[in-house]
Amino acid sequence: MIHLAGVTGIPQCEADPEYSAKVNVLGSRVLIDQCARLGKPVLFASSLSVIGPDPRTLVRENTPACPAHEYARQKAAVEETLRSCYSNTNSVGVSLRMSNVYGDYSVHGRRITKANAVTTLTHQAVNGGPLTVHSPGTQRRDFVHVRDVIEHWQSALEWALNSESGGVRYANFNVVSGEVESIFDVANLLGEIVRTESEGYIDPQVVVLPSPRSAVEFGWQHLRVSRADTQRILGVECTRKLGNSLRTDVRELLALHRSAGAWVATAPRAETVEDAPSVLATGEERVVGPGPELSERQLDVARTE
Repeated sequence: MIHLAGVTGIPQCEADPEYSAKVNVLGSRVLIDQCARLGKPVLFASSLSVIGPDPRTLVRENTPACPAHEYARQKAAVEETLRSCYSNTNSVGVSLRMSNVYGDYSVHGRRITKANAVTTLTHQAVNGGPLTVHSPGTQRRDFVHVRDVIEHWQSALEWALNSESGGVRYANFNVVSGEVESIFDVANLLGEIVRTESEGYIDPQVVVLPSPRSAVEFGWQHLRVSRADTQRILGVECTRKLGNSLRTDVRELLALHRSAGAWVATAPRAETVEDAPSVLATGEERVVGPGPELSERQLDVARTE
């Protein structure tokens, strides 16, 4: 059983902790209990956020959960349910602790990508900016490409289906790349890539805004992660690099703009944090050329044609 269902996201869990816990924790408990009784393995989509705020030591696969917000607490609770339910079975429970997933994949020719900070920053950069970073900007994240994530899930499933004789009843795997960067550095990297690929025509700038989630989300400043046991047991590596992937995405998006006759000039710069909200609200990015700026829907259609 590959368990991906649930209420996702920090804001959603904080907004309605009772409902999200009913779905994520209680619902998972029913599912896991039934699978364990039947002797069927369960692979659960956990999160690296279960480790808690700013760990000062290397985060390994056996690092205990120390959740600091509702979303992480619910993930940690399901991990514990897996551990408990599979302790006396002939099958195995698996938690895959995923870090910040970026990138895209295709389903029936349609490009699918997750709406997150990297995706948002990429589109902001190609459209001329500003690239908005939530304060303080120095918070660090491990970034792993979705296609590497998929390969981890495939390998974990194969391992779980063939591990009954090994005596393992529960395992954590770190689905991480080891590429740990600050959000501010990612934004600056994207700005530089867009300036280079557009030959200086697009010059997006980075602005730092107050974080709307500062009360519930912690910022890792000293994050270091290990995937040594994951790689040894599953035999899978992370082959996609953040910088290369971002450059590929930028080139593709710029090519789509060019092919549609839409060429976006540099957006107005926000000189201070106070100026940034008004700049973002005006929507004053100019389109140079015969075509309009491409919407996300238009980009999806263009990619499939």
